[in-house]
Order: sequence, then structure tokens, then C-alpha cells
Amino acid sequence: MPTVGALVRDAQRGRVGVYMGTAGPFAMLRPVGGGKEWQAEPGDLQREVSTYPRPADIEQLRAAYRLHLDECETCAAACDIGRALSLACEEATNPAESAPRAGAS
Repeated sequence: MPTVGALVRDAQRGRVGVYMGTAGPFAMLRPVGGGKEWQAEPGDLQREVSTYPRPADIEQLRAAYRLHLDECETCAAACDIGRALSLACEEATNPAESAPRAGAS
């Protein structure tokens, strides 16, 4: 399962969302910009940050990070979700710089 706050794609619905945890056998996702959560089958989840993300996906990711910073009271101490969203934004914006290098361990 992804970590809470990870950006994932629900392959069955073709939607991108933020992984919020589980409820029974289902993964719970929320829209990147906020909104009503939905249930997804855990096997339908795919990591969203790719080598060549679409500009719209990058903007959605940045919006999720801004929203998180506005709503999170612990981000002054760099909470796990804030760090994960920040790292995902960086990876999406600079995929070549954050990709593992050949021979690196």
C-alpha cells in the first residue's frame, strides 16, 4: 500500500487522488485539490509521479501541497504528508534530477 499522502492513480476510474488510508478492504482517496473521498480497490492503485508527468498533473500536485500547507497545523515542523507532497512536487518538476542514477545504490 502507498504511504498516506502519496499521489496515486485509481486505474479503474482513471482518477488521480491522494491516498488517505484504508476503510475495510478499500483504499480511500481524495481529490488532489480537496473534495469528497472515494473508495478504490487496492489492486487498482498506481503510483502517479512518472518520468514525464503531464503539466496538469504537476499543477494538481502543487495545488494539493498548497492546500495541505494551508490546512495542516503541524507543517511548521515538516509533517510526513507535507514532506511527501513536497518531494513529489520536486520529482514531478525535475524528473531527470530525481531519477536514480545508473549504478547508484
